[in-house]
Amino acid sequence: MGDYPYPSNYMLNGNGILPAYPMRSACQPLSQQGLAGPALLKGLRQAVGTFYNFSGHLPCYNYSEGPNPEGEEDSNFWDYQACTEMVMPFSRNGGEHASHAEFEAAILFTRSAFTS
Repeated sequence: MGDYPYPSNYMLNGNGILPAYPMRSACQPLSQQGLAGPALLKGLRQAVGTFYNFSGHLPCYNYSEGPNPEGEEDSNFWDYQACTEMVMPFSRNGGEHASHAEFEAAILFTRSAFTS
């Protein structure tokens, strides 16, 4: 959706600029085989930093917040859309249909997200 071949501010709502191919940029620190322990955590920090620390100036990230206020608001819109879409009980594999438990999980998510 936002993995453009040129630097762009689209995914950050104009509040910063992501590098060209930001998904490639984010995955690059995790592309080495055998990452474990501190090296894996460092790679994960760099990957997440592509979006959360686009400025390069943050010493740490608040994982419970988005990278900017508009991004947080956008995520609320996606939750609303997910909760108001018509549920289609068809399978992805052509055989099994969505289970009752999957419907219950969707209902619980909607209730927890939009009721006080």
